[in-house]
Amino acid sequence: MAHYQVGQKVVISVHRNGRAPDLYDGEVSKIGRRWITVKREIAPGYHCENRFDVDNGHGDQDFGYPPQLWSSRELYEAHVERTRLWKEVSSLVRESNRPPTHLSTEDISVMLRSLQGGSN
Repeated sequence: MAHYQVGQKVVISVHRNGRAPDLYDGEVSKIGRRWITVKREIAPGYHCENRFDVDNGHGDQDFGYPPQLWSSRELYEAHVERTRLWKEVSSLVRESNRPPTHLSTEDISVMLRSLQGGSN
């Protein structure tokens, strides 16, 4: 989990019913042992505060997808791109039960070790 400081500008992503997430700008207002409290403007002159788990950035919510805290918009966008690429790779692998002809046995072995977290 990223290191946060009081006063730091942050981004909150909120997923709703399969749509693209809504993004909100906020500011860290308090940091405790368990929760990071973020203040965000919901209308001119009106603010709300949300709590986020210190360990994983998940919002304090009992139902649905919890909002997620991000230390920057760039970090959020990098996560979105990484997830998109992984879905594309996963889809290509599922489409065929035969290896692509342009990949050697060694290429596939290196990819497998990498996916398993080992060294190449």
